[in-house]
Amino acid sequence: MSGQYVQKIEPRTRTLPNLMTDLAEGRYRIPEFQRDYVWPVSKVIALFDSIYQEFPIGSFFIWQADAEHHEVFRECTALKLPEHQPGGPIHYILDGQQRLTSLYLTLFGQTFRGVDYSRICFDLDERRFDYVNAGHDGERFISVSEIWGPGLPMLMRSVSEERVGPLDEVQNNLMRYPVSVVEIRDKGLAEVCLIFQRINQGGRRLGRFDLISAMTYRPEFDLRARIQEDLQAPLTERGFGEIAPTVVTQLVALMQHGHCTQKHEFDVRADALQDLWPEVVNAILLAVDTMRNALGVITTDFVPYDAILTLMAYAHARCQGRALSESQMQLIEEWFWKSAFGERFTSAAPTRMGQDRKYIDAILDDQKPACDITLNITVAKLKQVQITQGSGAIRRAFLCLLARKQPVHLVNNTPLDLSNGSISDFTSAEKHHIFPKAFLLEQNPSTPAINALPNFCFLPAELNKKISSTAPSTYFSHLAEQNPNLEQAAASHLIPMGPETGLTNDDYERFLTARAELILEEIGRLCGTITTPLETERHDAVSRIEAALRDRIHETLQAGRGEGYWDQAIPDPIRESTAHRIAIELKKNPSQSEDDYQDERRRLDFCDVSDYVPIMARKANWAHLKAVFGNSDELTHHLRAFAQYRNAVAHNRPMSELARLGGEQAILWFQERMAISPESTQPATETSLAPDQEANATSAADEAPRQEQWTRDDFFSRLEQARGVLAVARSEQLLKWAEDIDVDLYFGHSPKAPSLKSWLKYDGRHFDLLHIWPSGGIPFHHNQFRKHPVFQTESGHRALVDTWNAIEGFEVNTDMLWQKAAQVNDLSEDGFRMLQEVLAWTATAMTQNRIPGPIASVGSTPSH
Repeated sequence: MSGQYVQKIEPRTRTLPNLMTDLAEGRYRIPEFQRDYVWPVSKVIALFDSIYQEFPIGSFFIWQADAEHHEVFRECTALKLPEHQPGGPIHYILDGQQRLTSLYLTLFGQTFRGVDYSRICFDLDERRFDYVNAGHDGERFISVSEIWGPGLPMLMRSVSEERVGPLDEVQNNLMRYPVSVVEIRDKGLAEVCLIFQRINQGGRRLGRFDLISAMTYRPEFDLRARIQEDLQAPLTERGFGEIAPTVVTQLVALMQHGHCTQKHEFDVRADALQDLWPEVVNAILLAVDTMRNALGVITTDFVPYDAILTLMAYAHARCQGRALSESQMQLIEEWFWKSAFGERFTSAAPTRMGQDRKYIDAILDDQKPACDITLNITVAKLKQVQITQGSGAIRRAFLCLLARKQPVHLVNNTPLDLSNGSISDFTSAEKHHIFPKAFLLEQNPSTPAINALPNFCFLPAELNKKISSTAPSTYFSHLAEQNPNLEQAAASHLIPMGPETGLTNDDYERFLTARAELILEEIGRLCGTITTPLETERHDAVSRIEAALRDRIHETLQAGRGEGYWDQAIPDPIRESTAHRIAIELKKNPSQSEDDYQDERRRLDFCDVSDYVPIMARKANWAHLKAVFGNSDELTHHLRAFAQYRNAVAHNRPMSELARLGGEQAILWFQERMAISPESTQPATETSLAPDQEANATSAADEAPRQEQWTRDDFFSRLEQARGVLAVARSEQLLKWAEDIDVDLYFGHSPKAPSLKSWLKYDGRHFDLLHIWPSGGIPFHHNQFRKHPVFQTESGHRALVDTWNAIEGFEVNTDMLWQKAAQVNDLSEDGFRMLQEVLAWTATAMTQNRIPGPIASVGSTPSH
C-alpha cells in the first residue's frame, strides 16, 4: 500500500544469552571501520560487575545491511566465530563491539592476544569478579565461563553450602540480564558511517579516514593496508616517517573533484580509488622527494601542514610524472613558504586547499598567478614562538628554512647530515640552544623565552655536549680559534656574528632580536617580498650585472653594426681610456701582447660602469639597444645608481641607505630588462602608435580573442617599461577598485598593442569598460557605453562617478561631468557626440593631472 510507513529504527530488549547465541552462530559481524579489540582486563571485570549489580551497560546498535554491503565486514578468526555465509541479510555491530567481544571471550573462556579470559573468576566469598592467575579452584574462585557453561549443576554440588547462594545469584543475573538492542535498517554505508561517528562518542572519535577506508573497502583493495604497504613502509625506510592517511583521501578528492571538503572525500568511490592508486602513490612519493630536496622538509616532523603535502602531491599527479619546470617550481616554492609562514591552513583548510588547487593549476598551465597570501610575521612574533611546541606551522617552516640553508659544522665546515640521525634529537629543543639553557638559568632562573625560536640551531651531538652550559661569548671565541671560516659557517645557520649581535657580551635579548631580524629577512627572500641580494652576496650580484651588461652591449652592437664595431660605435674618449688601461695591464703581464686584446668583448671589460652611459646613449647605438632598455633616461638613472653601489661594494666602502636602495633597485631593473632578448618584439611606447593607429588597434583587439593571454606581472612589466612605476601604482589601484566592485579582469595583447581589459558585470552581461595601453593611455570605449543601458541614466552615471570618487586621491568634478552627461538622453547622433565630449573632458583632465587617480598616467594622451 502506498504511503505505508516502514520503521527503520527498532529498539528491542533481549537477554544476554540471546545476544551471545547470535554472535556465536555468526549472525552478528564486525564492520571494517570498527577498531581492534583493546579493552584491558580491569575494564572487562568492571563490565561484569555492572551486570552482576544490575547496572545498565548501554545499548547495542546493530545495522541490518543488504547483500551489497557484505564486503565491509571484518573476519575476526581469533574469536573462533563461524565463517560468514554469503546471501541474505547480515547484521553489523555499529556500537558495542568491545563490550560484546569482552563478554564473548570471558563467557566462553577463550585466550586472546596472550590473555586467558577463563581466569576471570567470581569470588564467592567477596562476591566480586577478579582475574585469578591460578584460575578456577572449584571452591572459592569460579571461572565465569564455568558459571555460564553446562557444568553448573555439578559446581553447585562441589561448593560449600554457604557459597551456593552467591553462585546461584551470579548465575541468575548473567542468564536473565536484559540487553537493549537498537536495529537500523534501510540505510546506506555513508549514512551508517555517520551514525557510527555520532553514537560512538564514548571512545576515540572515528575520523574521516576511518569512514572512507570502510566505504571504499573491497576484499581485493583495502585502503588502510595499501597505504601501509605502498606509502608508509617506503617512506619510513627512507627516513622520512609516516604521513597522515588523510593526505591520500584528500589528494584523491582533489584529483576527482577539484575540492577536498568532507563531502568531496565521502564522494570518493572504491573503483575510482583503485584505478587511481598507482598514480596517487607515485605523486606522493615524488612530492616528498621534491619537498625534501628543494624545501628542506627532512622528515614528517618538518611538514608545516598536511595540506601542503597534499597539494604538492596534486601538482605531481597533474604533471603525470613529468618534472616541474624551473619557473613552475619557483612559483610553487613561493606558495609553500607563504602558506607556511602565513599560517594559511590553520583554519578552513579543506576550503583553502580547493582555492590553492586553482592556483597550482594556473602554474602548471604556464601562467604566472599572483600568490596573495598575507604574511603577518614580525620580529616580535618570531621571538614569541617556542621551539619546544610539538606542532605549529611557523616552527616547522623555520626548521625547513634552516635545513634548506644546508648548515655546516661550526668547527670544520663539513655539511651536517640532517637525515640520518647525526644531529641531536630534533624534538629535544634543550639540545639545540645557541644560548645554552643551563647558562641562561644560571644567570637568571626566571629568564623568559629560553626556548624562543631564534635561540635554536642544528648541532651535532658531540659539539652540543662540549658546549654544555658554556657562555656563548666563551665557546664562540673557542670556535673562532678552531675555525678561521666561522662567520661563513655561522651564516649557514643564520647566526649573526659581531659585537652588535649580543654574542660577544652574552646579551640574550639583543641576540634574540638580531637573529630574529636575520630570520625574518630570509623569510622575506623565500616569500618573494625581498628580492635584493644579501650583504654577503652583493659582490657576486654586482659582478653578474656587469658581465651581463657587457655581454648585452657586445651582442647587440655586433648584431646591429657588424664585426669591428669598436672604432665606429665607441666614443673616442672611452676608446682612449680603455687603451690606456690595457697598456697598464700589459705592463703587469709581459707575456701578453696587444693582439690578446683585439677582441671587442674583452676590451669592454676595461670600461668603467660610467663609460656605459655614453656608449649606450649614442644615437646610432641606442637604435639597437632601445628594444632591451626601453627608456634612455631610466637607463642613465639606473646606471649611475648602479655605479655608485658597485664602487662601494668593490672597495668595501660604507654606503648611505639611499645609495644602497638605489643600487638594489638598479640591480632589479637590469635583471628584468636583460631578461628580454634583443630580438623580442619592441614594446609599444608613446611614439610607437599614432592616435589613429592606436584606435585601430583598439578596434582590432575588440573584434577577436587575443593571441596571447598575459598575467598581471606581464602587463605591469610592459607598462613600467613604457610609463614607469607611477603608471604601475595607479594601475594597481584600478585593479583593487575592479575587484571591489566585482569586475572580471582580462590581460591580453594583440599583435599590434597589449592592453588590460576589464569586463564590468551587469545583469549577467559583460561590458567592455576600458583599456590601458602600455603607453599609459586610457582609451574609453564610448561605443560600448552607447550599447549598454547602465550608462544611459542619471543613476548609472552617478554610480560610476561615485565609484571613482571612492578611490583615495581620485577626484572627479561631479557637477561639470553631470552637466554634460545629463544631456545624453537618447542614442541620437547629437547625444552620442555629447557623450564623447564627456569622456574627452574626463580624459583630458586626467592627463593634465587635474584628476590624480588610478586610471590616469601623467603625460599620456588617450585616444577616442
